[in-house]
Amino acid sequence: MTDSNELELQYLGEPSPRRPLTAFVLGLICPGLGWVYQGRLGFGLLVNFGAVALWAAFVAVWTARKFFPSLPLGAFAAGWLVLVAMAALDAALAARREGAEYVLRDTNHALVYAAVFTFSFALPLGGIYHVALHDLWRVVPVADQSMYPTLVAGDRVLVDVAAFRGRSPAVGEIVLYEEPGDDGATHFGRIVALPGSQVVVGGETVFVDDAPSLQRPIGNDELSALLSVAGAVELDVAYLIESHGDVVYPVVTPQASLDAGPAAWEVDQDAYFLLNDNRADIWDSRTHGPVPRSSIVGRPVFVSIILTLFVGILLRTVVMLVWGAQPVPLRTPWDAMARVEVAGAVVGYDALATVGVGALALGAFFLLLRYSRLGVAMRAASVDQETSLALGIPVGRVFAATWFVAGSFAALGGIFLAVREPQIDTTLGFVALRA
Repeated sequence: MTDSNELELQYLGEPSPRRPLTAFVLGLICPGLGWVYQGRLGFGLLVNFGAVALWAAFVAVWTARKFFPSLPLGAFAAGWLVLVAMAALDAALAARREGAEYVLRDTNHALVYAAVFTFSFALPLGGIYHVALHDLWRVVPVADQSMYPTLVAGDRVLVDVAAFRGRSPAVGEIVLYEEPGDDGATHFGRIVALPGSQVVVGGETVFVDDAPSLQRPIGNDELSALLSVAGAVELDVAYLIESHGDVVYPVVTPQASLDAGPAAWEVDQDAYFLLNDNRADIWDSRTHGPVPRSSIVGRPVFVSIILTLFVGILLRTVVMLVWGAQPVPLRTPWDAMARVEVAGAVVGYDALATVGVGALALGAFFLLLRYSRLGVAMRAASVDQETSLALGIPVGRVFAATWFVAGSFAALGGIFLAVREPQIDTTLGFVALRA
C-alpha cells in the first residue's frame, strides 16, 4: 500500500476544467484576464500592457495631429475593441483545448484576478482617461442659451484643450474661456476681433477696425431647419447669418436691441473680443471686456465614435459559441439550379434577382441623396459638421439615418451574397470587408 507521504508527493493540485465562456467573458472585461484564468499570468499581464499602450500612443498621436472630427478615433476605438474581442475568443478557444486536465494554480484566486484587473488595466486606463480629459481635452456641458442656436443648453461638447498651443485663435472660432473672477467658471464665446483691434457694437452690427461684419437675414428654409434642431427661445428675435471669411454661423438678436446705441472697445495686444451668438445674452466682452489669451481654455470640436465593427465581431463571436462555426443551408424562393436565357446567355435566377434588386436600391439611393432634405443634409454634414450644425442641420440624427441606410444596404447585400452560396456562415461579413 502507498503511504500518505507518497500520496502527498504525487498530488499535483485540484483539477478544475477551464470553461470557454468564462474565459471569454473575463477576456472582454480585461484583455489579459482570460489568460490569467488559465494560469498564464505573465502572458495576461503582457496582453494588458499592450492594450493600454495602444491607447496611450493613440491619445498622444491624435492630440498632436489634430485628427478632428473623429473618424480616426472611431476607427481606432472599434479596432481596439475588435482586438479585445479576438483576444477573448482566443482565450476561450485555448480553454476549450485545455479540457478537463487543468489543475488549479496559485494564480487562480479572486484576489489575483482583482489585482491584475486593477493594477495592469483599470488604473493605467484611468490615468490615460484623466490626462486626456483634463490636460488634452475636456467634456463640457452647455449650461445656458448664450451660444444659441449653435450650442443649446444641455449639449455636451468635447473641447480640444491643446488646440491653441501651436497657433493663435482665429476670428469666427468658438472658444471655451475662463470667466473673470476666482470661481473657475467657464463660458463659451465666439471670437469676433483679434488683439490690437478696435471694436464697435451697434445694434445687430459689429464693426472691427471700421469694417462691418457681413450679415443677412436667414432664409425660411434655413430657419425651419434651424428651429427643428435648436428650438425657439423667444418669439421677438431676429435670426441672422453672420460671416467672417469662410466661417458662417447664425446669430439671434432681440428686435428691441436692434436700435441700441453703439459702444466701443480697444482690444489689448494679448486679448480677444468675444460675443455670444445669442446677442440678447450680454455676458461676453460687452460686459467683462476683452478676454486675455491666458484665459482661453480651448476650442470645441464635434466628435462621433462608431463602434459598429466591434459590435459585429462580438455578435459573430457569440454566434460561434452558441451555434458553432459550421455553415447553415439557406433556402431560396426558387430552385437553386433554375436558369433563364437572356440575350443568348444562360443566367441563374439568383444573379437576375441580385442585379435587379441592386439596380432598384441604387436608384432609390440616388433619388434620396439628390432630391430629399435628408440627402442634402447628408452631403452637407459630410463636408463640414460644425457649419452644418450652425445652419441648423441635426448632424447627430443625420449620422444615425446615414448608418441606417448603410446598414440596410449591407443587409440587402448580405442576403443576396448568401443566396449565391446558398448558405450562411460566420465569415460571410469578411467578404464585404475585403471588398
